[in-house]
Amino acid sequence: MRSVLLGDPFNTNRRPDAPQDVVAILRWVERNSLPVSAWGDPEKVDQVLRVIDTRLDGKQAAAWSRKRNRRVLNVAMKYAVRRRILRTNPLPKGKESTAAVKTTNAVDKRSLPNPEQAAEILDWIRCRPRGGERLHAFFAALYY
Repeated sequence: MRSVLLGDPFNTNRRPDAPQDVVAILRWVERNSLPVSAWGDPEKVDQVLRVIDTRLDGKQAAAWSRKRNRRVLNVAMKYAVRRRILRTNPLPKGKESTAAVKTTNAVDKRSLPNPEQAAEILDWIRCRPRGGERLHAFFAALYY
């Protein structure tokens, strides 16, 4: 189904020549798709946004994938508004609509090595035969 929908089934010039399996898939999609009037329901819009932000395995998609999917959906909604299929773009506007969950950048000090542990690690690095001195300086600067 994905390969059919990613192809060019919406090309009206090729529709009469489409194979039977493509026609069957397109009919199934037509029967199981919501009408355009469903975009007037904010709950349906939120449901669509949740779905496009989710991978096929149910986990959250990468940030760039979510952003790209929302851009594509927004372009489709703008097209529908230009064609007077929809009155307004039903997608939320502004940064709060696409903002990721805020996280803190603070480092938990309990997860850092204490000075004795850091000295042991740095000594071990210094003793490495290839580039140990250089890497010792690098990691020492990072630690301190």
